[in-house]
Amino acid sequence: MSAGLTVKLIAREGSKVQFANGGESKDSWHTRSDAAGILTMPGGGYVYMSNSEESDGDGGVYGLYFNAKGEIVDYRALLTGTTDNCGGGITPWNTWVSVSPHL
Repeated sequence: MSAGLTVKLIAREGSKVQFANGGESKDSWHTRSDAAGILTMPGGGYVYMSNSEESDGDGGVYGLYFNAKGEIVDYRALLTGTTDNCGGGITPWNTWVSVSPHL
């Protein structure tokens, strides 16, 4: 890591995500993370979008939500039932596109 930067672990595969209010996510952090991006949300927060490259219909797209202060406030599945979500990214319209060769 470059000098002057700091790192904070915010999620671990297979573990629940801890929220700023002391609560935790219903679901555990997804497996086989791939293709990620950040979308701004109305009100100043943002969401970290991430594909899950699982096979046999166990993949999808997940969102880790932050408020305007950068605190984690939510984690949830946004697209489920896909296979091998390898590609994906942010569109010019500030939306997410996910690519799965097997829907």
